[in-house]
Amino acid sequence: PLTARCPPIKSPSLKSTLEFDQTPLADGNYPNSTVAHLICLEDSASITNGVSEAECIKGIWLPKLGECSPSKKEESDIEREEKTFLSGPGNCQPIESPPKGRVAYIQSGAKNTYQVGSTAILNCDIGYSVSGHAALSCAPGGTWLPANGFGKCLSNTDLVH
Repeated sequence: PLTARCPPIKSPSLKSTLEFDQTPLADGNYPNSTVAHLICLEDSASITNGVSEAECIKGIWLPKLGECSPSKKEESDIEREEKTFLSGPGNCQPIESPPKGRVAYIQSGAKNTYQVGSTAILNCDIGYSVSGHAALSCAPGGTWLPANGFGKCLSNTDLVH
């Protein structure tokens, strides 16, 4: 018997994107239990009229995904400029590799532009291990999260086992 599949869903607006935790099947549909995550692309937007995650259950996406709405608070031009200066546009900036390590990226888009949703992974040289965060995600607004950044590459002899 054919297992239940969900048809592809599109982001509700140009101000949001969807990420799925499973890849679509050959026919373009998503397997049962796939989770779709709604991500707002504007800094101050919040999800209204629904939820941020929906699961494929017996061929239906449940519950109903919401939509991204701008927050009511208007920020001043100075605040906006400051934010853009500190975090860049919608894309994140490449990260400098720490000593004894190198950064690899999983791009969320077709271009290697560190778009929202991209992941940066810290790999340490042989004989060294990451102490702290080994992966960062590019968040809306062009900031890498968690904000305190990567851990350090420490010599394995310095690590307590």
